[in-house]
Amino acid sequence: MARIMRPWLAVVSVGCALLAVWRLPPSPELRATSDAPSPEEIALRRVTDELRDTYLAVSRTRWADSLARLALDAPEPGPVLLVPERLEGEAPEEVSRMRAAVRAEVAAWDAHAPDVVLARAYQPWGHGFEPTLLRIDRSREETYVVRRDGRTACLTVSTAPPGELVALVGNDVEDVGWRRQTGTLLGPCRFYGSYGLPGSTIEEWLVSGGADFAVGAQRDEVEEPLLWLLGGRRVPFGLYLGVLGPGRALEVDRCWSGAGDACAELVLYPSPGGLAPPPAGSDEITLLSMGAWLRPSAFADQGIFLLADLERGFGHAAFERFWTSTRDVRPAFEEAFGVPLDEWLLSWVDGRLGITPPGPRLGRSAGLGSILLLGLLAHLAAFVQWRRRIA
Repeated sequence: MARIMRPWLAVVSVGCALLAVWRLPPSPELRATSDAPSPEEIALRRVTDELRDTYLAVSRTRWADSLARLALDAPEPGPVLLVPERLEGEAPEEVSRMRAAVRAEVAAWDAHAPDVVLARAYQPWGHGFEPTLLRIDRSREETYVVRRDGRTACLTVSTAPPGELVALVGNDVEDVGWRRQTGTLLGPCRFYGSYGLPGSTIEEWLVSGGADFAVGAQRDEVEEPLLWLLGGRRVPFGLYLGVLGPGRALEVDRCWSGAGDACAELVLYPSPGGLAPPPAGSDEITLLSMGAWLRPSAFADQGIFLLADLERGFGHAAFERFWTSTRDVRPAFEEAFGVPLDEWLLSWVDGRLGITPPGPRLGRSAGLGSILLLGLLAHLAAFVQWRRRIA
């Protein structure tokens, strides 16, 4: 009996192993190390982090102030492109194409607020001092709102190490068609440029992370979101990597399973990235966003279109009522759009991402593939048994 069962057990084992390799997600590699930092190294890192935070805060205050002055004092009306003089000389064609692209994007908007000056800027790290200890090697996109002398400027600033600024502008020019299609040349400044300053509580929500929902422009088509499959359930790429923050996984899972209150929680209390401190010592300068591209979203790569979808779905007048409301986000939403926030978000998630029934399950393609594989293994086992009978 034992000899008869051995081939079947082998077939089942091989089948289970193939299914596990095929369907289970990759596991992060865990490495044990004995190179634990010493107390001195920990103290040095703490001091280094404090110095870096201080340096970034001072740098941001200085360039947001100087760039806003240039934008507000620009002789020509319309959106302004601000680049260092050296960049104008080294990449004149790229600068000219980017300037034209920014103007074309603003010209395509349906609404314009004349009291807000818009600018896209390219800013190198460093203002005459950048110790090696504080070197910053990655570029990012940041949004500032600067109020001065009764006027407002909204700045979308792309930052990079000084030696990489030309390459950054070149890459942006190559992607200009895609960026114009998605409306990300000016990011959240588009809504400031269309509707003016938001209400105080709405702007507090934007600063807390809500600005990440304002990066993309209106689009009729819906691209396939960037998702991974985990045990048959679709989850955001960032969540799978475990970087959405503690306590967020359950809310994301509930939202994607059809719980509107969980979706509202994720929108009303977004997770700020904590990538850098705000500008130091200035009530006139607001660091609105550190760029949605650098932070994972509970709504995968579709979260940047949330406010644009609201604007398209309910119209400019309703969206302006929401944008300029002085009430909290939930009552402002329901008053402006006439529907409960939970209800609309649930339909939005279903349309953009798709609601997944709760509980572990295999997707349609995964289930079909598993049935086919098991059938193949069953036929293989029957063939082996048939050959043994003939022998």
